[in-house]
Amino acid sequence: MSLFKSWSKESERLVTRARKIVVRVILFSAIVNLLFLVSPIYMLQLYDRVMSNGSVETLIALTGIALLLLIIFGALDSIRNRMLVHFGVELDAITREDTFKIAVGDAARGSQAGQIVRDLDTVRQFIGSNAPLIFFDAPWAPLFILVIALIHPLLGLFALVGALLILLLAIATDRLSKPLMEEAAKHGALANNFFDTSLRNAAVLQSMNLADGIKSNWTHDRDPSVMLQGAANGRVGLLLGITKALRLGLQIGMLGLGGYLAIQQQITAGAIVAGSILAGRAFAPVEQAIGVWRQIVKANAAYRRMRARLDELADLEEHLDLPRPDSRLSVKSLVAGKSGHDAILKGITFDIPTRSTLGIIGPSGAGKTYLSNYLIGTVKPTRGAVRLGGVEVTQFNNQQKGELIGYLPQSVELFPGTVAQNIARFSEVEDAHIIRAAERAQCHDLILAFPEGYQTKIGPGGLVVSGGQAQRIALARALFGDPLLVVLDEPDSNLDTVGEQELVKVIQLLRHEDICTVLISHNVRLMQMTTHMLVLHEGQVRQFDTTEAVIKQFSKVAPEIKDTPLKGEVE
Repeated sequence: MSLFKSWSKESERLVTRARKIVVRVILFSAIVNLLFLVSPIYMLQLYDRVMSNGSVETLIALTGIALLLLIIFGALDSIRNRMLVHFGVELDAITREDTFKIAVGDAARGSQAGQIVRDLDTVRQFIGSNAPLIFFDAPWAPLFILVIALIHPLLGLFALVGALLILLLAIATDRLSKPLMEEAAKHGALANNFFDTSLRNAAVLQSMNLADGIKSNWTHDRDPSVMLQGAANGRVGLLLGITKALRLGLQIGMLGLGGYLAIQQQITAGAIVAGSILAGRAFAPVEQAIGVWRQIVKANAAYRRMRARLDELADLEEHLDLPRPDSRLSVKSLVAGKSGHDAILKGITFDIPTRSTLGIIGPSGAGKTYLSNYLIGTVKPTRGAVRLGGVEVTQFNNQQKGELIGYLPQSVELFPGTVAQNIARFSEVEDAHIIRAAERAQCHDLILAFPEGYQTKIGPGGLVVSGGQAQRIALARALFGDPLLVVLDEPDSNLDTVGEQELVKVIQLLRHEDICTVLISHNVRLMQMTTHMLVLHEGQVRQFDTTEAVIKQFSKVAPEIKDTPLKGEVE
């Protein structure tokens, strides 16, 4: 099975690179483990040959050869570790673009946006540590037991039984600690996600003294995570202590058994020491694995999550570049959320022709913003479909979706960079395209008034823009690249009188283009500029028709829908 599904050319290169690294590390591990025999062989020669004939020349030559081989041993061991470190860096470089895409998609769906990045870091750090080398050294344990058996079969049998006992302790470590670690990781992920969300609203926490209340919610998941992790670490620590004691006891047993066999003149004194060294090497990989078991379990879980998410992305990226559709918007029997009464959107259906503007109204919590996430293809509905020009929006690949759909969210965020970069969505384009988007959004003059115009930096160390300025720049970003569907969620929420007047001009402009515009707003003046109107209530369509027809008939449904923007008089 390959490291990942073939979801891109980069992944194929990654799999090829991984195979080469594994082969090289296996080769170097073979040489390293064979060179480990230098020490026990030296002991055998020292006690059985040098000590018996008293040759200083032999001692010097033997010691020199042993030291040279041990230098090679250390160099090769370092090289194989560096191979894994470099592969971890390469893994990060190849997958970072896809993990970023996944993180952005998770954030748009309200999921744990940073989990995929944390998983990548966990896997990279594990690969770059010494822990993976345990799996390359463990297969050589039988060789050392075999060499011990060649010294004396009874010593080999003793070493085999000892290795099996340590292996049983390793299995017990997995069975007793893994469930606790996995449950702790789940609670920890929830706590981290809640903590990140809280920090994004730090000003609100401080100004309204919400920190104490929020802290209790945070600790609701953090406390179980810490307790479960502590319990798992306690079990691992206990078993590791038992393993160390057992290993030392086994080595003492090897020395004692060797001493007995030497007394019986079945082996030499050098064989006693050599057998003990070989037994320690045979037991070492399992003992080391128990010592880093938490790290192994954590990395394995992170790898499985990351692989599953990258495979999901592969399925999305497999979509072909479809022909550019027209701007007809069609929603058929859209159900979002859980089926039945728990569904947030319940059977939404409407059709909007090209060159139309749809106004969506309804009380707070009706599902207006939630519906917009499905219109732009951020998430796939439970049932039903959203089609642009007859094509389901989720069938467009990410690049094409970005070209066809413009979106102004309710909460506007500009990213660190220049004004031009924010409008161009950080792509390399001609200046004329950026200026055209700003002119269509009626914010060209606003931008020219900035200290460096379009090259004015936004973010840390740059210009601090107001909410209204950010909203107008974000509107230009939504109109960049001639999209066919433009979704504006509360586009006037931060605008002053001048900004609202410019927004009116933008909507009037869009009505004369081959664009379908969706406008979510509580502003009656803006709603009067739409061609169609959709009234949402508790996730259901209460009314859909031309704007004129809805306004005329609105009084019939107004008693059922509270806090609707058209409840008052139309200016």
